[in-house]
Amino acid sequence: KNKVMNQRTILLFASLIMMSTFLQSCKPTETAMQLPAGESEQTDVNTFMEQAVYNGLVNDNFPMSTALHILDNTGDFFVVKCPICRPTESGIKYYITYLKSMTEKSTSRTKVKSSIISAIEGGDKAARLSAFNELLQGYTAAHKERLNLSEAKLQELNSNLQAARKEGMAIKSESFGAFCPACDAACEIKD
Repeated sequence: KNKVMNQRTILLFASLIMMSTFLQSCKPTETAMQLPAGESEQTDVNTFMEQAVYNGLVNDNFPMSTALHILDNTGDFFVVKCPICRPTESGIKYYITYLKSMTEKSTSRTKVKSSIISAIEGGDKAARLSAFNELLQGYTAAHKERLNLSEAKLQELNSNLQAARKEGMAIKSESFGAFCPACDAACEIKD
């Protein structure tokens, strides 16, 4: 009888450990740690920007209302058909999908400075672009660090980002603003 009881206790204990491990793997910071699946994706502009933005938003617990504001006003934040803006927008969309799929909503506060959120939601175009650039600067820098690329791969990624930025700037209208916050952030250019 004691043997059966000990076996049940061991099974229960093992189940609890497995459940604990599973729950820990579902934490937002774990979910956000998406990395390129293959070597060719490490220097791909789309993959880099989508993951950098998604990871940053999740890790910062970015306010859903502000993310939705960006998506509701894409013309204020993104250059249409820009090869850096498109995946940046996709990263925000993936973040919204992630938030909507969570059964337990996070109660922790955002890590983003309130001045950045206010400027992004505000009416001053220059301030909005600068704040969005500052936000994305942190996300792209953190993702480059997280990727831990060799010097040659980092150079390749930066070269690809520069080429994409050049393409984006060629199609940016004068009325959009002086710079593209996503393109400049990807290429480590502060306004």
